[in-house]
Amino acid sequence: MAPVHILYVLEATDGGTRRHLRDLVCGLPSGFSATVVVSTLRDPAFAREDRPVYQEAGARWIELPMRRSAGAGDFMAVRRLRKLLHSLRPDIVHAHSSKAGAVARLASRGDFPVVYTPHGFSLLMPGFVWPYRLFETFAVRWTDAVICVTEEESRLAQSLGYADGRIHVIRNGITPPVPPSCVSAAREGIGFFGRDVPQKGADVLRACKGLPVRFFTHYPQGEAIALMRTVAVAAMPSRWEGCPYALLEAWAAGTPVVASAVGGLKELIRHGENGWLLPPDATPGEWERELGNILRDPSLRERLAEGGRRSFAAHTLSGMLEKTLSVYRAVLGKTGGPCRAREG
Repeated sequence: MAPVHILYVLEATDGGTRRHLRDLVCGLPSGFSATVVVSTLRDPAFAREDRPVYQEAGARWIELPMRRSAGAGDFMAVRRLRKLLHSLRPDIVHAHSSKAGAVARLASRGDFPVVYTPHGFSLLMPGFVWPYRLFETFAVRWTDAVICVTEEESRLAQSLGYADGRIHVIRNGITPPVPPSCVSAAREGIGFFGRDVPQKGADVLRACKGLPVRFFTHYPQGEAIALMRTVAVAAMPSRWEGCPYALLEAWAAGTPVVASAVGGLKELIRHGENGWLLPPDATPGEWERELGNILRDPSLRERLAEGGRRSFAAHTLSGMLEKTLSVYRAVLGKTGGPCRAREG
């Protein structure tokens, strides 16, 4: 029997979306094959760094120019992808993030089953305009399943018209770390881990002049947990979030987390148990006061770290992969199995 062919579409080649897709494709078991259709316009280094990883995993790599903002180039992207779909005839199209989700669904138009993972609907971000919501409502008809990384995102999917049976909440997951062979460096100060963009709120911490903050904005994925083990507290002053990998890595590293009560952070963190939450509109002064208090309270830090270690057990990469594969199987079951024989 031929393997189930999944065609993945990605425009957002940075941050957690990039990592999520790479982990997903590289984790596919026997019985599945993958084609990755990606744009390299957002990050020119993406092809150099990630293409060898996908090729080593046996995935086919195809570049399709897409820009983050809407524009005339989208029509060409849709046309080229539709031609690819009818040439390759995948069993499932799995689109990641908003732009790829729009292009993939316009290209498929019901001819191929589509799974859509928004990684945080653009409608949840500040400043969205009504055409985005209009398109998402219209595109429900071409979406066989939507995978949400937060309950907040799931509720929005319901409001857009998705039936409950098509909505699946699957949070990100990472591989459990190997315990260090030696004692890690002494933990000192506060660490910020993430991209230096307004969403992540690094500017809030830069305004905290009285705190010892280190900013880790560029580091190899494989070094994240080791770096987390060098700080006393991980601070996440995000303005909006899905299910951030930095939170899972801090939990895995046994590092206490202080975060904004937004998106997946407020869903996953139980204040005072496995992390510490501040209001989304907390000022730099409030961040400085709360972080300073936690730095001076080792017993509280240990309690938060232990709660995080326990919480991490529910967020492994193997669990994320199995739940995603279950969605694929359910979609194929509803559509009558592989669709390569369908006429375009």
